[in-house]
Amino acid sequence: MGSAREVEGIRIYADSSNRSRFYYAPGALSVALDDKGIPQVSFLQMRYMGTSVSGDKGEFRTHSVLSFQVKMSAITGSKLASVKAKLRMEGVRAPNLVPLPISRVESTLNYVPLKEEHAVPSPDGTEPTPVTIGEAALQAVDDKKPTGGYWDERVFTISPDDATSQALWTALQSGKVILSLSYAFYSDGIAPDEEKPTVQGNVPVTTPTDKDTPKQKTTDPHVVLADTLTVTVDAKQAQELFKQIDINESVPANYAALSIYCYDFNNSLRPDLFEKVVEIQANSVTGDPITAEVAFSRTSPDVYSATVRFKFAVSLKDPYKYRIREITTDGVEKITPWQIGKPWSQMLDVTTPPEQQPKETENLQEGEAR
Repeated sequence: MGSAREVEGIRIYADSSNRSRFYYAPGALSVALDDKGIPQVSFLQMRYMGTSVSGDKGEFRTHSVLSFQVKMSAITGSKLASVKAKLRMEGVRAPNLVPLPISRVESTLNYVPLKEEHAVPSPDGTEPTPVTIGEAALQAVDDKKPTGGYWDERVFTISPDDATSQALWTALQSGKVILSLSYAFYSDGIAPDEEKPTVQGNVPVTTPTDKDTPKQKTTDPHVVLADTLTVTVDAKQAQELFKQIDINESVPANYAALSIYCYDFNNSLRPDLFEKVVEIQANSVTGDPITAEVAFSRTSPDVYSATVRFKFAVSLKDPYKYRIREITTDGVEKITPWQIGKPWSQMLDVTTPPEQQPKETENLQEGEAR
């Protein structure tokens, strides 16, 4: 791709081999709000003493999920029409505008406890230091499927470790907390000497844009959009979004029961694959089997994580089973036999093993290793 420029407020990239084709960058992100104007940020902490099935009987652990829902600024058809009109005025015949392919999205989540107005200042006068929760994964919103162009809404999720989870919960119960989400969008094929990422806002962005990359090839991913979103949350005013529940032998209905990861599309490991569906079967607290499923697709390579939620309460005393349905780009479907899953406290990785990946993918990985 060629150099980037702003046209009618939209950042576009010229195709290096097709003079009529241009790629437009994604819109900026903002925190999603509900009908009452409350930020769609939620924290669920499930505490349990472990079971023999999970392999940690008698050990106090937590399974926590912090969700940060965001909206992308819409790039409407009228905006694209204005860009096309401008390009025609510049002599471009029949300009074709398509979304810039996003190969990867990286993000980091931090929090800072806010002092109460009547709180005594610290002796040295210093402000609280931001605490890193970790790297967040991008998940799709169930009822927000992309209909063309970029997606409208996504959810950044993270499962903090036990210590971080407890510290965050304590901070939330003590008062207001500032959450900050730093993110960066990457795209392939942009020359580093021509590309300058769009950085929104005034907050310093601690993302991979700060890395020293003096001699990257044009095929390497480059940051095209970076920003830091901040939101002040008050758990006392939105108690339904910040919950702590104790689970001994079951997970309540509609709660996050299992995290699943698949890097086949995010890391371009399976060029032959169009979609991978993971079916999870568990026993309800009444003993009846119930099934839920999640899907990963080449149309959304930025989504490599999903959370399984069952409509009914599920038992942790019994292990879950899973099977995988793969649909290739040729429309061929392959279904694996049912397998016994890992302990409930562990995430399930369904990425294609190296020995089952296409030969060209293996050769590429070996070349990069050298």
